[in-house]
Amino acid sequence: MGLIAALLGSNAAWLYASLNAGVSYTYLEDSYRTARQTALQAVSLLPEVARPQATRESIIAAALRGQKGEPFDKEGYVWVGELGLQFNSSGALINASPASDPL
Repeated sequence: MGLIAALLGSNAAWLYASLNAGVSYTYLEDSYRTARQTALQAVSLLPEVARPQATRESIIAAALRGQKGEPFDKEGYVWVGELGLQFNSSGALINASPASDPL
């Protein structure tokens, strides 16, 4: 009887470990996809940001390419997708921050 209890206990432990690993992997994969999307979005902005005549509107338009949803203002940033863009009073980009980054 003790052997059956030990077998059931070890199988339950393996089941828990397998489920825990699966859930952890799912969160890791989601985190990777979000980080990759944010990086791709930031890199896609480089040609526009590098232009001397780039404006706030043209930078936001470039950030919107391939993104769903509308940009919105929050805490001094214009959020487009997973990327927050901060502009100075003349409309120049002064900072870009990923949404997962604590401001």
